[in-house]
Amino acid sequence: MQLRAAAVEKKTVTLFAVFFLFFTALYAENRSFASLFPGMDEETRTAVFSEEGWLRVVEYGALSHFESSLPEETGFEREIAGRAPRFLVESISVIPVDRAVSLLDIYNSLGNVRNLRGREYHSFTRDRYVPLFEDATRIESPARRRAIADPAPAAELPPSDTIYMNLKDNNFGPCFYRADFTALEHGVLYQLTNFKTISYLVVPVMRENTFFTRFYIEPLQEGVLIYCAAGADVSDFVAARVSIPSAIEKRLFVIRLWITDGLRGAG
Repeated sequence: MQLRAAAVEKKTVTLFAVFFLFFTALYAENRSFASLFPGMDEETRTAVFSEEGWLRVVEYGALSHFESSLPEETGFEREIAGRAPRFLVESISVIPVDRAVSLLDIYNSLGNVRNLRGREYHSFTRDRYVPLFEDATRIESPARRRAIADPAPAAELPPSDTIYMNLKDNNFGPCFYRADFTALEHGVLYQLTNFKTISYLVVPVMRENTFFTRFYIEPLQEGVLIYCAAGADVSDFVAARVSIPSAIEKRLFVIRLWITDGLRGAG
């Protein structure tokens, strides 16, 4: 009996060692945060790894001095320079996960558009949490805005994909976006752009294609990186009456929470 128990124990230890080496090798394939941001100061790094993440707002004259914190391969600099937004919000966060996250996991998580519905943010004017998007659905196309269901999880990662969605905004009513997905070597790009003017009551706030939210998501050794630059170009009339940076921050917070929850539940 002792020999049998010893054999079982030895077999268990061997299996554990095999699984440990497998997951160590799996995570070792991921890059480290320091390899992407080697010059980041300790204060910013601490904020990046906090629950809220690191965030800054750039506007007006300071925008011309904006330098992205991400490597050139993601194309953030080119995108921002081409759009020249009047306001820009940049955020970086690394979220801890208790499992290996693949690029396919990220793609499938981003496909759950309906999971955006009902997610809350803190409204300072109402002094309570309220849902930002009262409803969230895919639609067929810009021409045919009929709601369609989210598909079943994909079995293979596509190199790129484009979908359209209707997010019923608590402040702006129905808002229509184009979502573009691109797989890169280590991570994915995900961008939302309004293909229809966003209005408050009857006042146009952001004309079509003038609001964008561009994410880069990559599994790292320390967790999952979520990097974002969101910008908007608005008129002087709107800028004097609506806090566009605050509006961007709220939407960025909710979308990042949606991505975070999806990845933590991926697998």
